[in-house]
Amino acid sequence: MRILSVLIFIFVLFNGLNAQIAWETPRTIDTPYSKYIRTCKIDRGPAAGDILLTYSDRQHGGNIWIMRSTDLGQSWSTPVKLLQSPRIVDGEYIFNANMIQLQDDRLMLCYQHRWDPGTIATKSYTGVRYSSDGGYTWTDEQKTPNTCVWEARPIQVNSDKNGDGHNDIYIYYTQEVNPTFFRPEHCNQEHSVGRAVAYIVSYDNGVTWQTNSNERFSGRIIHRNFNGQPDSQGGMPTMVELPNHRIAVVAEAPKGGSIAFASWVTASDPYDYDFDNIQDNWCSVNYNVDTTQAIYDDDGYIIPSSVTLIPDPNVYPNKIQNLWKMSSVYGNAPFACVLPNGRIAYTQNSSQKIRAFVADVNGKNSVEMPRPFSNDYNTFYSCITPISDNMVLITAHDYTDCSKIHLNRGRIAKDTLAPTAPGIPTISAIEGNKYTLNWTKSTDNYIVSHYEVWNDNELLARTRWDNFITIDIQHMSQYNIKVRAQDYQGNYSPFSETLVFTASLSNPTDKTLKVHPTVVPDKIQIQHNNLTDKTLHITSILGKTVVKQIASDGVVNLAELNPGIYLLSLKDGKQTYTTKIIKK
Repeated sequence: MRILSVLIFIFVLFNGLNAQIAWETPRTIDTPYSKYIRTCKIDRGPAAGDILLTYSDRQHGGNIWIMRSTDLGQSWSTPVKLLQSPRIVDGEYIFNANMIQLQDDRLMLCYQHRWDPGTIATKSYTGVRYSSDGGYTWTDEQKTPNTCVWEARPIQVNSDKNGDGHNDIYIYYTQEVNPTFFRPEHCNQEHSVGRAVAYIVSYDNGVTWQTNSNERFSGRIIHRNFNGQPDSQGGMPTMVELPNHRIAVVAEAPKGGSIAFASWVTASDPYDYDFDNIQDNWCSVNYNVDTTQAIYDDDGYIIPSSVTLIPDPNVYPNKIQNLWKMSSVYGNAPFACVLPNGRIAYTQNSSQKIRAFVADVNGKNSVEMPRPFSNDYNTFYSCITPISDNMVLITAHDYTDCSKIHLNRGRIAKDTLAPTAPGIPTISAIEGNKYTLNWTKSTDNYIVSHYEVWNDNELLARTRWDNFITIDIQHMSQYNIKVRAQDYQGNYSPFSETLVFTASLSNPTDKTLKVHPTVVPDKIQIQHNNLTDKTLHITSILGKTVVKQIASDGVVNLAELNPGIYLLSLKDGKQTYTTKIIKK
């Protein structure tokens, strides 16, 4: 009996350690009608700590309402109408609002602004508004490029493409694909040849938006549902940023053929936020449209009913490093987030039951969690959001009559293990007064989030995931550089060993000294007009200088120097010539 009790304890302990989310008791908020429930935790600025919840009060269109919680989702304010419905009688409507907090502390709200019948691409777009006071007041609507849009959702990434000091903002959405040879007024859901996931992007902190596509009514397509199959659907993208600067777009895979609905990941290559490395025929709105029997109207446009689709059973991009299933569990309408410990969580609908999964930090090897709502709940369109360093909030609407908002909070075991110390920094390159530092990465039980670079007791810089950085240094200043790592939950590693050096920079009036080679095993050859009675001053990064006589043929033997980076200086009259070399 004692052995059995021990085994049961070990089993429970093992499962407790592996269960990433432990759910509380669900709560319910009654509403006249609520759908597309989305939440956003405010982390900084006005109203920091509050959670905002939005929902639409019609299936397609209606008003968008907002509620606020100041106690981590335990109680909620009375709903307030955030956006008034447009003229639904004319086919114009808005719905499905998504909100994030930007780097500059503003809140950003985006939603579908569409015209029916069939989401007319000439009129439809993603509407954007901003709030600087914690969501109490909002700017007027900002119109983005016209696309045949569904389910738009924003993300701000750790990349600043134009160097303006603001990280880039992407809006991903489901796009009805309309070929360029259809009349503009025929570009809608009715004549769509399939669905894709696409993005628009702002490189200037939301001032302007661009599609990164040369095709009308289309964003940059990065995921394509297969064409030519019955009931081909798919989309509902939700994004997270993976380590090594990868955007991961979690979307439902299409129905049709032999592929059932499931949650798939389309991920960029490292640092390739625009998916520039993924360019193929399927990225075009004209992909797999057979026009051999096409009928043209008087203006040269093709009549949609006269084209056929060439069946393609693939889901794109069809590269294993860029596309994988989150799990094989049947489901659709996924929603993903990065947990406080760095792992990736996502929820999806499976036959009107919300199921939750946790994957590793790279969005792979997912494991199903206990269900946040029991089988007594008929639920749909879930959302999962981190609300503290050990808690998430999940929401869904009632599927039967959309008269209830279901909520539950889940606790996560807090990570208390610190990363190991990173390796001692080294100087890998020098360009003017810019020194590039590298170090060996720390290891962590989950993953390192940041590295901090210190000079003595002064914090010089922080990197996101990267184990390298370029810093500006001052001439003849001594540096004592050390690095430490931080994981997602704020645990710090010990500092690395210290790199000590004195920066030796060229004077702006110096001219370049021509030498060969610049990566030196033993000897260098100096190319200069007059080498008679000339000496070469050689300064290490530690500030120590040696003087060498230059031979008449320009050769200088540096075999006795230790490996490292050196500043070479030659004076000819009033002019000084300098360059840098690396001694192997």
